[in-house]
Amino acid sequence: MATLRGEPEAENLEAYTPRLRLFNVYEYHAMAEAGIFSKCRHVELIDGDVLTKSPDSHPQCFTDAELASLPDPWYPARYRFAVDEYMKMAEVGILKESERVELIDGDIIEMSPIGNPHEAITAASNRLLAPLFIEGRAVLRVQGHVRLDENNRPEPDLALLKWRDDLYGSQSPMPEDILLLIEVSDSTLASDRNVKLALYARFDIPEVWIENIPDRVVEAYANPVEGQYTESRIYRPGETITPRAFPDVSLPVSELI
Repeated sequence: MATLRGEPEAENLEAYTPRLRLFNVYEYHAMAEAGIFSKCRHVELIDGDVLTKSPDSHPQCFTDAELASLPDPWYPARYRFAVDEYMKMAEVGILKESERVELIDGDIIEMSPIGNPHEAITAASNRLLAPLFIEGRAVLRVQGHVRLDENNRPEPDLALLKWRDDLYGSQSPMPEDILLLIEVSDSTLASDRNVKLALYARFDIPEVWIENIPDRVVEAYANPVEGQYTESRIYRPGETITPRAFPDVSLPVSELI
């Protein structure tokens, strides 16, 4: 794959630390009362983080694969929330509608506030892709969620989905429904490249664009193989970019970024 300008060096990838959504005691008790910890009630709240207790006394809290990979000596592990538990937290008001969060590998991650450039570029991308939606060729979602598996419910800035007459009103979009995901990146560039991109590749999302605001380029990734994108290209103003699912559509990069 091509090296992208401004891409972090390999040793910096581990330095990225997501901003976890932490909880207070009242929220923790509300989660217990709502049955959030249904699959493992042996948990505790430490510094705002929900942790599972010793695997020796409570092995039901872990899958066989997780038990096999636990460190020795044992340290408490972060509780991995399921999508259904995550949604229950929103239903009972633990997670507020005003909060910008997403579920990544069982962690509830706080998303960065959206600034004016981010909003403007998202709106521009929406405008350029809208004809596909209007013509009934694809469903276009803006800052909506996709459900990748039991522990992953990310919220890309834009998602181009296979057409459904109900517009996914009866079920969440799954990996097999996704044609293209777009992340608009400014302060989130490191996490979009190092966390979200790897996540999407792991679930065989066929194409991902990162609209890189600092460098004013669109980074396009495609053809995931064994959890990695094997093709990438940088598109700059003056060029056009085409979604692979719609080879007849050409979008001016200057209007995207």
